[in-house]
Amino acid sequence: DATSATLNGTINPQGVIGTAYHFEYGLDQAYGSSTADVNSGSGSSDVAASGALTDLLPSTAYHFRLVGTNPNGTIYGEDQALTTAAGPPLVDGSPPIATAISSTDATLNGTVDPRGSDTAYHFDYGLDGTYGSVTSPDGGPLSGQGAQPASATLTGLTAGTVYHFRVSADNGTGGVQHGADQTFATAPAVAAGATGVTAVKATLTGVVNSHGGAAKYHFEYSGAGVSASTAELDASPVDGDVSVTATSGPLKPATTYTVRAVIVVTDPNTNTNVTTTGAEGTFTTDPAPLATTGAVAGVTTTAAAFSGSYDTNGF
Repeated sequence: DATSATLNGTINPQGVIGTAYHFEYGLDQAYGSSTADVNSGSGSSDVAASGALTDLLPSTAYHFRLVGTNPNGTIYGEDQALTTAAGPPLVDGSPPIATAISSTDATLNGTVDPRGSDTAYHFDYGLDGTYGSVTSPDGGPLSGQGAQPASATLTGLTAGTVYHFRVSADNGTGGVQHGADQTFATAPAVAAGATGVTAVKATLTGVVNSHGGAAKYHFEYSGAGVSASTAELDASPVDGDVSVTATSGPLKPATTYTVRAVIVVTDPNTNTNVTTTGAEGTFTTDPAPLATTGAVAGVTTTAAAFSGSYDTNGF
């Protein structure tokens, strides 16, 4: 079948005490694996020999041969071959996770083992464990043996919402195989912004939700071709939207910056960090202080009256 087989042959001990047999098997004629030795007696006629193989790969060709041994030496039977039957795919060798999460988008990730057959996959997702939506078209086809990455990007999601998802795969054997249910939450709808803006600094503001998990947050901001981040701060471990702030680094006067809040939550189910990025906002720094020299009046041989104006722009 897909993962096991019984090998058969015959051996004649030729009357020699201590005769035994085993089967060698593998993916080519180098074999590499063998069954345990079995005593075949000391008769002088053919004896049926058999060996059970387990943990084979589905849809895979194997070579095998019967090997007889006694005190006089070893003899090898002819090489033969078998091909295991197809088996259904395996999903989620690693727990599925969501990445690149924003207010409206997310990338779903999982693993699929095609087990030697061409395999298509998709993700089921929705507001609960009944899902209701399916990524389309199917990803793949994947082929070969061993777990392979599977992913799909979702768009048009609702901000501040918990979604369920799972990876599903089908290679034509055993029906559609479903992975474990997992969840992710989109970022709150509130865009980041700033208060206390001057020409050179600002207090960055935003809203995050750790959904009760251990988490840290920071702000990412960029303007005039320069990008920066604030230091990581502990997020409140509550399930709900929480307003957060952080102080920017040095800014340039009269410059428009984009800013967004980023929260990194440690998923207790997968022991991985899940990063969620909030909606972008903008703010503009104040102009730098200005000074303008005016006219000179009352000039005599020993005196003059200078004039000018200034604008502190908040300094």
